[in-house]
Amino acid sequence: MKLIVITYPEYLPDEGRLLTSLLECGLAYLHLRKPESTIAEMATLLNSIPAQWHSRIILHDHYELANEYQLAGIHYNVRNKEKSEGLTFFSCSCHSFNEVSAFRDRVKGYVFLSPVFNSISKKNYSGAFSAKELQNASASGIIDEKVIALGGIDESRLTTVSGLRFGGVAVLGTLWHPYLSDPDIEKFKAHFLRLKQQTDSY
Repeated sequence: MKLIVITYPEYLPDEGRLLTSLLECGLAYLHLRKPESTIAEMATLLNSIPAQWHSRIILHDHYELANEYQLAGIHYNVRNKEKSEGLTFFSCSCHSFNEVSAFRDRVKGYVFLSPVFNSISKKNYSGAFSAKELQNASASGIIDEKVIALGGIDESRLTTVSGLRFGGVAVLGTLWHPYLSDPDIEKFKAHFLRLKQQTDSY
């Protein structure tokens, strides 16, 4: 399975170094999601990541930077609905099986299905699907390698996600919350590598 990381929504000290370390350790794709970011702040963050890794980066905002920095692509979200006309998207977020069916063939990469489990990063954001609903979606082919599980993903959920035939997982809270409590880059990298080793095994 693919392992995808979504950035913490607020800027962190020395974040470019942190994100670069993930890419150096084999991260499949990095999603830069900073909802309150200015274009100048986003450009500064991109400049702090060596250009050799830009082809693995997906932007959630300030789409005009994608071509300038030769990024992997852009992610559709409702914040930028007015700017989205005529654009080709690498990925998008879906919150129902109907949305997955509608959007999976419109993106170059994959779609997120969320929240699969109770969110780690968002309080009171519960999983939207029962185990039976997920099993039925997998059996019918709605869930496959082009669908990425998002929401409540941690090491204990990977076997379940793999059994449902998701193409990968996207993580946010499970990676960033421990780092915020103990900002040690070596522990951060070790945590990521444990996640990657497990996802690689499925």
